[in-house]
Amino acid sequence: MTPDDPIIGVKAAFEREVSRRFGVMPNFFCSASAAPGLIEELWAFAKSAFLDNPLPSLFKERLFVHLSRFCEVRYCIIRHVGFLIGKGWPAGDPKARPQTIQQVITLLQRPLPDAKALAGVFDRLESHEQPMDIPVAGTQAEHDLFDALTVMFLEPVRWERAREGVRRAVGDGRFELLTAFLAFVRTAHFWTETHPELAIEPDMLSVLEKHEMLARLLLDRSEAERVKAGEALRQTLAKLEDVEASLRLSRETLKVAMQSAGLFAWEIDRATRYMKITGDPRSAFGFDVSPDDQERFVHVHPEDLPYVKDACEAIFAGKTPCDLEHRVVNPTTGEVMWAHWTGRLVTETGRTKLVGITRNITSRKNADLQRNEVETALRESKEQFRWLASIVEFSDDAIVSKNLDGIITSWNKGAERLFGYLAEEAVGKSVTILIPPERLGEETEILERIRRGDRIEHYETVRRRKDGGLIDVSLTISPMEGAEGKLVGASKIARDITERKRSEAQISVLAREAEHRAKNLLANVGAMVQLSQADTPDGLKKAIAGRIAALASVHSLFAQSRGTGAELGSLVMQELAPYSRDDRMRAQIDGPTVVLKPDLAQAIGVAVHELATNAAKYGALSVPDGQVRVEWSPAADGRVVLRWTEAGGPPVNPPTRKGFGTHVMEVMIRSHQRGDVHLDWHAEGLVCEIALPA
Repeated sequence: MTPDDPIIGVKAAFEREVSRRFGVMPNFFCSASAAPGLIEELWAFAKSAFLDNPLPSLFKERLFVHLSRFCEVRYCIIRHVGFLIGKGWPAGDPKARPQTIQQVITLLQRPLPDAKALAGVFDRLESHEQPMDIPVAGTQAEHDLFDALTVMFLEPVRWERAREGVRRAVGDGRFELLTAFLAFVRTAHFWTETHPELAIEPDMLSVLEKHEMLARLLLDRSEAERVKAGEALRQTLAKLEDVEASLRLSRETLKVAMQSAGLFAWEIDRATRYMKITGDPRSAFGFDVSPDDQERFVHVHPEDLPYVKDACEAIFAGKTPCDLEHRVVNPTTGEVMWAHWTGRLVTETGRTKLVGITRNITSRKNADLQRNEVETALRESKEQFRWLASIVEFSDDAIVSKNLDGIITSWNKGAERLFGYLAEEAVGKSVTILIPPERLGEETEILERIRRGDRIEHYETVRRRKDGGLIDVSLTISPMEGAEGKLVGASKIARDITERKRSEAQISVLAREAEHRAKNLLANVGAMVQLSQADTPDGLKKAIAGRIAALASVHSLFAQSRGTGAELGSLVMQELAPYSRDDRMRAQIDGPTVVLKPDLAQAIGVAVHELATNAAKYGALSVPDGQVRVEWSPAADGRVVLRWTEAGGPPVNPPTRKGFGTHVMEVMIRSHQRGDVHLDWHAEGLVCEIALPA
């Protein structure tokens, strides 16, 4: 291999990572070179169970050293003592404070407890009412935890009291972290025992040379050999007793157990395919199974036969595990059943056999089928329920349910928006929180009808919001039945019809207003017709048409304001628009915004029309350079005064008699309370003041 070889690059990266974590490169992670990738997997285990385990770093390293006293190969204890004294980092943590040589010697010299002392350890651990924190080094709490963990480490199966004592002392979470840690320590010990060629690193050889007592403790294998020999003997005897007891029980009960369980055992020679059967296939399926390979398949369901044969070949070839389910047919009754074959390949004295059991799983398959049908129906039901719940939840209408006592049991978002109560404020309260006091009798009647099973549709009434405001609603109320078909309450859909009611009321008002205005308009037209005079029929016709046109213009402004009135500035501008020249108004208009009521607007519209018509005939608007100024402002008496001033027209002489236009203006303006008209005929032009009631 060359330095550029990818394998060398991967190895170098791995060694850098290990060195970065430990502060040194342990020989432990330089082993197993014959199996590329294996040591990396062990490294992953080391990180998860040891380095990245969230237990305190110093506690982990001290416990690792303590447990390594019981490993015959001394590599682990020497290397981890090195980490503990600063030759590297304790548990891979550069922030962990190293221990002194004397502290390590004290740790190594601590004796294992005898039976009496161990009982005290368990008593103290079991006395914890709440899980404790991981103890600091050298304390009694650390000693107790180390002793119990040592028992778990050496006798993990038998000493349940040790496990439960640790669990009670540190809690379930830390117990599992400790268990993972112990598993890695056991793995590390096994690895060093199976790789005795692992060499002690130079840094620790130097330490051993300098510290004789430490070296004597670290290199003494007697404790590990004594504990391991006793443990092995105890485990061997226990396993032997367990195996013998199991064999005795098996011989006595195997046949009965297989028969009652509806199964039989078998072994099939891979070379001859001959099957030896233990038990009775008839107890499982009601017919015998032939030991012959060809006849054995006659009971397999025809549709499953190709699959079964292919699976058997793959199983015998070792390509797939023996875990096979298929249908069989009873040759006598024609009943279709399900068989489950499970087993494994075993090689003994040079011959390979497939050994296993077969059981009738028809009941399970039928149950699975029924469960699938139920789950499908349930899934569809849940989907439909979610769909309906979504409709209810996001409906604009308030959808509420209540029991037969009128207590609210559900409350959707629409109800929150309509009534102002959040769901947590409304659920559990009486529905009367929504009913005005004068309408409480409605709820009694509604509940009586619901108890009779009646459905109430489009019941229009008034309900009360959280803020006390009243709203018009249309109610639809339906009885609700429980799972047993009994009446349990009612569902109520409330739709806000406030806008509809308001629109209906507005339409009614507008209809009356239209009737009133039509009568007023016809009265005004009739009065103008009666008062209009002219020298010729055409003149009379033209005068009447102009005045009616003025009324029509005012009414167009009413339409823009939806009948509320007409703005004075817009009315004046509209009347003077025909007298503009070159897109420039010949009138100056100035005044604040004033909205005139319909009747008054009609009068002002006719008055301005008369003034403009007179100015066009005889006044300022009859010559090209004439100007008209129209301005209005509020007066001290609360009225609005409109002033019409003409300038630049022909000289003006006061009239010898009151003209018809003047008469029309005075009649229409003075017909309103506090309305008045005053005209001054100055030589420069007419000045007219009209006082309007505000």
